[in-house]
Amino acid sequence: STGRWRKLAWLGLSHAQALAIAVTPRSAVIYAPPADETAFLVEAAALRPASAAPWGDGRFGALAATLAQLRSEDERRRTALRAANARTAPASVAAETGAERGARTGAQTEAETGAARKETIAVGR
Repeated sequence: STGRWRKLAWLGLSHAQALAIAVTPRSAVIYAPPADETAFLVEAAALRPASAAPWGDGRFGALAATLAQLRSEDERRRTALRAANARTAPASVAAETGAERGARTGAQTEAETGAARKETIAVGR
């Protein structure tokens, strides 16, 4: 069983840890520029107008508005990619039926899609 002195020792240890956390300096990562992988989230949050708060004023409102903005940007990119794929698709691919498209191998379809994406990326830069 746990004695009174052991409980007091654990309580003292937890107080010491809480004090150490409060006294020690914060991580420099908080003040560092965002990593490349997450920079788009920081930019999306910074671009939201302060006057428009359709999702609310709190933290959830900011998060929901940022996610809505990211979704609209994704849809815009997807539309542009589809338009680029339609422009770059060979006439034979555009004219084929669903059955003919299903009969082609997956490697052929993947190669054509990859080429169209590379061209779209190059155009977007």
